[in-house]
Amino acid sequence: MYAKRRGSRPGNWRRVGLATVAGWLCVGLALAAGGPAAFARSGFETELAARLQPPDRVLWLSAGGREFLAVHRPAAGRQPARGVVVLLHDLGAHLDWPQGVRPLRVGLPEAGWHTLSLQLDLGVVSDADGRLTENLSERLTAAMGYLSEQGLTDRVLVAFGAAVPAAARWLAGVGATSGVKAAVAVAGRVGSEPAVIEEAASLMSRLVLPWLDVHGALDADASRLADRHQVLRAQAESNDHRRARIPAAGRGLGRDDGALLATVRGFIAR
Repeated sequence: MYAKRRGSRPGNWRRVGLATVAGWLCVGLALAAGGPAAFARSGFETELAARLQPPDRVLWLSAGGREFLAVHRPAAGRQPARGVVVLLHDLGAHLDWPQGVRPLRVGLPEAGWHTLSLQLDLGVVSDADGRLTENLSERLTAAMGYLSEQGLTDRVLVAFGAAVPAAARWLAGVGATSGVKAAVAVAGRVGSEPAVIEEAASLMSRLVLPWLDVHGALDADASRLADRHQVLRAQAESNDHRRARIPAAGRGLGRDDGALLATVRGFIAR
């Protein structure tokens, strides 16, 4: 079995904000050092799980020798569902982050999609040493196993920020066996170094699947990566690439969640 389900507790939703994330980040850094505690559920994940409410299905998936939190929200009212959208939050965020992640996680089921949002390790603060790619890959693999158990085979991958290049590496490694039919990069970034941008854009451009780059028009880091990706796709004469800019939005898209939801929903409905 890939997952254990737990019933949600009653009560009102309260956001888990930056202060809470920062506090539990210290715990995550300690757990990342190893030891018996590293195999337990983190306190942050347990707290976050307690705040999720039906129709959310709280899951504990296993990867890398420990359990991690995921939340599955079923498609609303449509039979059969269109498929499932797997969500990967940015560094410093969480699986129900109020900007970007939660609007997609909750909004896409209203359009007939299941969503599965995964919690990444809070102890990972960059991908400079490959730890983000490793952590993301382990958790995505566990998530794909869970989705196969559920009979959900039509899959879309949506990654935010620094998770975008890491997700591209995972897709390049697993290929068509992942069942992922399309990918969305929301404000994808790798920094400003030309060589790093070239490496990430080149990898993304070689993936043979429909791909959407969506970012704020004022987001310089995301624009640089999307610019180069767009050029490489054009050179390869690929017609699988789309790009969307959210007007007047900067890094992380600010609070313009309606435009993000409409853009992603339109792309994956093709």
